[in-house]
Amino acid sequence: MADYWQECVACGVRFGVSQAYEAARRRDAKTFYCPNGHTLSYAQSEADRLREQLALAEKKVQSAKQNEAYYEDRVRAEKAWREAAQKQASAFKGVATRMKNRVSRGVCPCCNRTFADLTRHMASKHQGFVEGAFHPQDATINARQIAAQGDL
Repeated sequence: MADYWQECVACGVRFGVSQAYEAARRRDAKTFYCPNGHTLSYAQSEADRLREQLALAEKKVQSAKQNEAYYEDRVRAEKAWREAAQKQASAFKGVATRMKNRVSRGVCPCCNRTFADLTRHMASKHQGFVEGAFHPQDATINARQIAAQGDL
């Protein structure tokens, strides 16, 4: 008596095989024949199927590790960029504060001379600086020029 019934895909004949024989053919993927002589086989052995599943799982794990490393690098880069921006902002704030203090004492930020009426001096001698002082980029450039002179 057959433990497992098989149907031939070529002729449709049903035939029985033992459970051990069916398990062996699934395991080794060797060919076998129906009673009418048609060649049959399981396309893939169980071991091959499991190997493919394992390889796919390993590929997914590797991909996940690569993604994790990529995003960790991105986070590190963003953190470094943010820290650099904060340092730059802090440095600019310090330069601006020093310039304000110097101006409040009557020192011209362009020619480094002291004037009793600094407003009139700036309006007559440094008109472009006065107009550009309200633009952060121009103020940064002027602050850098002053810092380069070493007077701050």
